[in-house]
Amino acid sequence: MDQVTIIGGADGPTSVFLAGKTGGSWISVWGLIIVLLLLLPNLLFVVKKQGTSEHYEKGIVDHLQKITRITTMLLMIFQFDVFSNGFHSVLAFLIYFYGNVILVVLYWILWIVYKKNQADSVRKVLIEIPCVIYILSALTLQHWVLLASAIIFTVCHSYIKFVKRK
Repeated sequence: MDQVTIIGGADGPTSVFLAGKTGGSWISVWGLIIVLLLLLPNLLFVVKKQGTSEHYEKGIVDHLQKITRITTMLLMIFQFDVFSNGFHSVLAFLIYFYGNVILVVLYWILWIVYKKNQADSVRKVLIEIPCVIYILSALTLQHWVLLASAIIFTVCHSYIKFVKRK
């Protein structure tokens, strides 16, 4: 059953939340935008670094990281009511919206800085920002499958980047 909520006096992102469900779409436009904005600098980096490869022994953690990376991105984009309870309050939506905007902007700024000086400290922060975005999104959306995938991805990704590839 679709619900339409009419609220007066709401503006900006709050009005988007307060408007209620309008079509029950299974594609999250916000999730798609976030994933694309996270992928774009990585794709540009890979294209520029063609011909270089990392040499280390790949194991179960590497495969688990790849599986959960894809799963997490897909769960950010495709929203099914079975997995997600949605935003439980306006505050949860505002945390999701502004938190992700700030983190994505920070991610792009750090990519620009990293491109110029290749600082290891910047690289470490770049590695973790997508993980924080995925976990923040899962918690604010009450999307428990996304949260499980994001946590497994974060653990595997951090292990590979900080322990295996020193």
